Amino acid sequence: MSDYDVIVIGAGPNGLTTGAYMAKAGADVLVIEKRREAGGGLASESEGGFTYQPHATYHMMADLMPPYHDLNLSQWGIDFYKPDPRVVLHTKDGPLTAYGEPEKTGESIANFSEEDAESFKDLFRDSKEAFDEVILPATYEPPVPPGDQTMMLKDSAAGERVLEWSEMSYLEIIDSYDIGEPTRALLLYLSTMWGIDPKTTGIGFMFPLYLVRMIECSGLVGGSHRLNTALHSVIYQNGGRVVDGKIAKDIVIEDGEAKGVKIEDPVKGEEEYPAPHSARPGIWVEEGKEEAETITADAIVSTLNPEQTFLTLIGEENLPDYLHDRVKSWEWEEQSLFNFHIGLRNPPEYECGGEKSEINKALLQIMGVDTSDDILAGYEELKENKYTDHGHATCYTRYSPNTAPVRNGNQFHIARWETLAPYELQGDPENWDQMKEEIAGEYMDLWSNYASNIDHLGGKLFFTTPLGIERRFSTMKRGSFKHGEYESLQMGVNRPHVDCSDTTTPIDGLFVAGASVYPGGMITLAPGYIAAGKVCEYLGAEKWWEPPECVLEAREKGFLP
Repeated sequence: MSDYDVIVIGAGPNGLTTGAYMAKAGADVLVIEKRREAGGGLASESEGGFTYQPHATYHMMADLMPPYHDLNLSQWGIDFYKPDPRVVLHTKDGPLTAYGEPEKTGESIANFSEEDAESFKDLFRDSKEAFDEVILPATYEPPVPPGDQTMMLKDSAAGERVLEWSEMSYLEIIDSYDIGEPTRALLLYLSTMWGIDPKTTGIGFMFPLYLVRMIECSGLVGGSHRLNTALHSVIYQNGGRVVDGKIAKDIVIEDGEAKGVKIEDPVKGEEEYPAPHSARPGIWVEEGKEEAETITADAIVSTLNPEQTFLTLIGEENLPDYLHDRVKSWEWEEQSLFNFHIGLRNPPEYECGGEKSEINKALLQIMGVDTSDDILAGYEELKENKYTDHGHATCYTRYSPNTAPVRNGNQFHIARWETLAPYELQGDPENWDQMKEEIAGEYMDLWSNYASNIDHLGGKLFFTTPLGIERRFSTMKRGSFKHGEYESLQMGVNRPHVDCSDTTTPIDGLFVAGASVYPGGMITLAPGYIAAGKVCEYLGAEKWWEPPECVLEAREKGFLP
């Protein structure tokens, strides 16, 4: 008899999602996490009453995620904010503002070009239709082979558009609507800000997701770590266990079947393996063991990257040659992220809007970009391991005051600057340790050009560099925050391999559910959600949840099997 029904390796957003669904299905679940804080990219940091969000900040899916409803996460304090206006592009000719209503966005664009305003509304309408009818439901179902997908989509306007766009680059999609500057720049920035090269072809089917959901994206009241806490709470409430500060050393394979996980304590004093927390009430944990201990389970779910799961934990000797070759050729992302947080006495007030202007409320403030040529030039700089001269900023405390302290009756504020960045800065990732303050200073100067009232409280900044991402999360090799490049051979049924993209693997009892699995990274909870369904089927457990309405509608239209 196994020790557990399910062991999940990695307590990031997807691991916690699988654990929560399976615990609620009545399975005996153990989630293990190497770091001393679970949550992965949802983790926040606190210092002096300020809450920093070094990773996940902008929630594209938010309350569209099935787990939000299935797990009743609102009862655990999950509350998304979505200010309006949503996005401001600050240009030399004035602000271009995107609102929740496309008509109102069109009015802002019309200040630059009435023709572009109409073209934008056409593009947004088409993108919204493609997202709602095809992309959103497909995100929360196992991938469909390309040939079958073509047959399902070819006879509808939205489906035909997704098929056509799939072969195009994001720049080609925008240009097919004959949109001029600065609207072209706004659309290109929003669709490529997470590391999608504007000229890369073969993944244009994701364009509607980034355009629509970045305009409609949300923040999480209190910080992204609250989603981590809510998922934890569901696991605990249903009898599951989460243990942090434990390292998975091996997945035990017997006769081609995954049987258990060898775990051990971290090496104390090493930054990458911090000392574990003491056990919470009711959570299994045994500290101080010098040798790895094997814990058995009927199903094992790994949310680590392909190298870690298949080469390190499974071992080359247990892999079919084709899967070994695939993992060895896995491509990491060309671009990573650089961000920093600052404490402020007052929220930024942008010069082009004035103190009372509504543009100050926008969640996303884009600076340093006047035309799409600035974005294209930035990508060329990134390829040369240089940093760009543009980025975006958010002031959390406009929407969530509890992320900064109140002192002597004065509400302080916290703001975050972020931009794409190369891993090997000027040829060496270690350069980030020496240059991050200097680079942040240049971005602060740029930021102050648009909001001259920025009054930094002093003290150290809280930095996140590409090298720091890799150090913090070993799953994010070379700062790959999506666990691997987005290119046609690593997306859809190919993520990470045709035999693993539905979260099952050629190894009986082993499942994969991290950002390197279909549909990919960002906080969608989709890989963990899909894995929960597959693990339920494998164990013969009751699948207590129903497909979301968008999936049922897509099936009725013939877009999904």
